[in-house]
Amino acid sequence: MESGSPNDASYTRLRHLQTISEAALAHLTFDDLVAQLLVRVTTVLNADTAAVLLLDEERGELVARAAKGLEEEVEQEIRVPVGRGFAGRVAQGARPVIIPDVATADIFNPILIEKGLQSLLGVPLLVEGRVTGVLHVGSLVEREFTADDSELLQLAADRIALAIDHSRLYEAERDAAEQLRRLESITEAALAHLEFDDLLEALLVRIRELLDTDTVVVQLVDEDNQTLVARATLGLAPGTATRPVTIGEGFAGQIAATGRALTEAGEGPVASMLGVPMIVGGKVTGVLGVGSVDPRRFGRPDIDLLERAADRIALAIENARLFEAERGARRVAEEASERTRRIESISEVALHHITLEDEVLERMLSRVREVLEADTAALFVTDESTQMLVSRAAKGLEEQVERDVEVPIGRGFAGTIAATREPLILDDLGDFEVVSPLLREHGIQSLMGVPLIVEDRLLGVLFVGTLARRHFTGDDRALLELAGDRLAVALDHARLYEREHVVAATLQRTLLPDRLPSIQGAEIASRYIPGQGAAVGGDWYDVLPLRDGRVAIAMGDVVSRGVRAASVMGQLRNALRAYALERFEPRTVLERLNGVARSMEGREMATLLFGLYDPETSALVYATAGHPPPVVVAADGAVSLLEEGRGPPLGAVPDAVFVEARTNIEPGATVLLYTDGIVERRDMWIEEGLERLAATLDGAADEELDGLLDRLVRTLIPGGAEQDDVALLVLRTEASGIGPLVLRFPADPTVLVSLRQALRQWLGALGAEEDETYDVLVATTEAAANAIEHAYGPGDATFEVEVRAGDHGDVGVVVRDSGSWRPPRGHNRGRGTLLMQELMDDFKVTTGEMGTEVRMSKRVIGALVA
Repeated sequence: MESGSPNDASYTRLRHLQTISEAALAHLTFDDLVAQLLVRVTTVLNADTAAVLLLDEERGELVARAAKGLEEEVEQEIRVPVGRGFAGRVAQGARPVIIPDVATADIFNPILIEKGLQSLLGVPLLVEGRVTGVLHVGSLVEREFTADDSELLQLAADRIALAIDHSRLYEAERDAAEQLRRLESITEAALAHLEFDDLLEALLVRIRELLDTDTVVVQLVDEDNQTLVARATLGLAPGTATRPVTIGEGFAGQIAATGRALTEAGEGPVASMLGVPMIVGGKVTGVLGVGSVDPRRFGRPDIDLLERAADRIALAIENARLFEAERGARRVAEEASERTRRIESISEVALHHITLEDEVLERMLSRVREVLEADTAALFVTDESTQMLVSRAAKGLEEQVERDVEVPIGRGFAGTIAATREPLILDDLGDFEVVSPLLREHGIQSLMGVPLIVEDRLLGVLFVGTLARRHFTGDDRALLELAGDRLAVALDHARLYEREHVVAATLQRTLLPDRLPSIQGAEIASRYIPGQGAAVGGDWYDVLPLRDGRVAIAMGDVVSRGVRAASVMGQLRNALRAYALERFEPRTVLERLNGVARSMEGREMATLLFGLYDPETSALVYATAGHPPPVVVAADGAVSLLEEGRGPPLGAVPDAVFVEARTNIEPGATVLLYTDGIVERRDMWIEEGLERLAATLDGAADEELDGLLDRLVRTLIPGGAEQDDVALLVLRTEASGIGPLVLRFPADPTVLVSLRQALRQWLGALGAEEDETYDVLVATTEAAANAIEHAYGPGDATFEVEVRAGDHGDVGVVVRDSGSWRPPRGHNRGRGTLLMQELMDDFKVTTGEMGTEVRMSKRVIGALVA
């Protein structure tokens, strides 16, 4: 029997090894993933047991994580020191270890002997040359594990190690998402209508869950005595932490004095402590502290998370304080309750919009004006480059925005607030300097404003005004400050988001083709729909004519998002263009790009479809790297998928192997390339998405390409690309028959080769004889060369060539450019015109402000026959 046949043992093992790879690439939870892998490993090696031990680097031990046939290892949490016993020697030496007879070996784990194992084989789990654990198999009968067995188990271990590493990263991301969800639960509690004590109790429980600590303490500032007083505790014995702490002394006192986070070893039952200040309006109002019974090192992520929680708790406590302080009198309490509700309505607008568009800001200002019963409300934002305050939004003073009013910092009402960074109240505007004349034009009598500050950065000024004189109270100022705090946080988040969004979108746009090139015998069109938020930046496409007449087409999707995705996309696109111009075939291009992706910091992953289309033969040679299959709509409307030539995503595995597929695009057929954003949804499987796409393509064969793309977008992503950006590229070959040849080229001499190839093919299909073809080729090339040499103007110059077969056996040629023509230079210039007149039957040049047009025609026998 020939080696490699389906019954050959090595072929069978290879097939089993591929099943391990399939499981390793599957999207499973950590435990399910390892369990699946161990089942397949025992099948591959024909073993009775298999186990995975993962390395605990801090303790230098291997910990039993999963097992098949040795489940007691996991249940008893067996730990093996590195260097001890069977598994410990595998980890220490980072190489396979074979034990033919367990009875004569140094075995640290007694369960291996209790199970009656006779022979063992173990190999290290390696990720980038680093030992992360051990994989071992065992036999209940005495067995001589061979070098082939060792090599096969190591190959399986390499795939398992990579899968475990990816699964760990996935679970880490999931844990981060869970923390964010818990942080949102704190925000929900902070905004809830709870009594003060109930509010603190709910918040402390959620804080302990958020950071997985044992104790939580909230201490509030007593301004009269300059001390911190414990207001609520969780996890501490009664009476603990009840003594007031002088600000500046002790752990909590230092935090309150400096306004900075602090970590240190604890005392008594608490081994480690972390505390952060609670700040409202730039002022420390208390300290939020957590503790752990076991020694623990609180890192920067813990500090950031607790600071964010403290911001929300501080605002919640401040709201609750205001609420309780005004409960004494019924009328005042009712007013405070209504105002608090309205302030929360401002928070609702601010915290539920990632971007602050004009409509959102106007809604917020409307609510501010209602809360304070003012006639006007306005927002000025800081322009750091000019040190000016610029009108951003207004209600009641809309002309400020329309006229782009600017106020120097330090002058006028808003400028004074910005300079002092303190609230300002003018019960009577009087003779106060006013930079914006609109305040007096509208008859504003009283003003109250507050600075918008985040982390000591001045973002702008918020103020309200009334047409009648009014005495703004301390409560009014507190309410405006609360509104300002929320608006400042919302502005800061929006600026960060908009900055990254704009950078990512701009970078993405600059890297996508400005316009698609002309392709002989085919039409081509594209669409790019950016996603919202961090979804921008991952999807891209490219079309590149090559010197040999073929056209390179690509459609890709980077796994990450935002600026990072756009940057990675740019690197992959540039590398792809370089490899394509070197005329590498699709399989080789993907192999090289896989190396590029693996070499990037962060081991980026991307999907890609790359193909070479030959207009002369209508053949498409392509290969895919984890990308959705292209869709072909035949001229009769039949829809099919090109599912061959599939390989793993770029960057997923080292030394990935890619294969090519070949198909002929029939006349009148339409080929659609796309990214997964158009077929993937949270509420459906990708197979359902592909079925929807195929159904939507019904009737596409007779539809114009731009109209087809518009319909796909309207039908499949009617609300826009909210979760992921989407790219579409569609190519349609000409139907049978000789149609007009219309080409657009950049004004570059290198394109003349492609022009001649396309024109020669078109004339050949028409049936032109060799001498007729020669005359038309030379005359057209000369006209195109003149356009390239003489036409110039602002921007990138281009020219068009249009060739049509007439009804009376003539071939008409039109060469157009949009520049101006310089006069002939030198005594020998202008001979090209004589040459064109000599070779063609008719010749005419028209020059004007819009450019130059050369029209020529020649009688061709083939055109008459056709």
